[in-house]
Amino acid sequence: MNAEQESAVFKALSDATRLRILELLPAEPICKAMYNVGELVEEIGGSQPNLSRHLRILKQAGLVQCRKQCNSVYYWRLPGAFEKARGVLAKFSAK
Repeated sequence: MNAEQESAVFKALSDATRLRILELLPAEPICKAMYNVGELVEEIGGSQPNLSRHLRILKQAGLVQCRKQCNSVYYWRLPGAFEKARGVLAKFSAK
C-alpha cells in the first residue's frame, strides 16, 4: 500500500457509523449474512443516501466488496485489507 491508500483506509476507519457497518458485515460473501443498504438502514438508522455514502467510502478504501443480486447490492468485509492496515500500524510501533 502506498501512503494515499493507507490514508484512505484510516480515514474510512475513523467514523463511528462506518465502524458499526463493518461490525455487521460478514467476512465472506455468504448470502444470508450479507447486508444491503436498506437492511443497514434498519439496523443502524439514518438515511439510505447517508449509508450509501459510508459504503462507498469503505469500498473505495478497499475494506468492503459488493455484489449485485436482483435489485439490491449486498456487501461484505475484506479481511485481507485489515491485515494490510495492521501491517501499516506495525511499522510505526516497531522499536
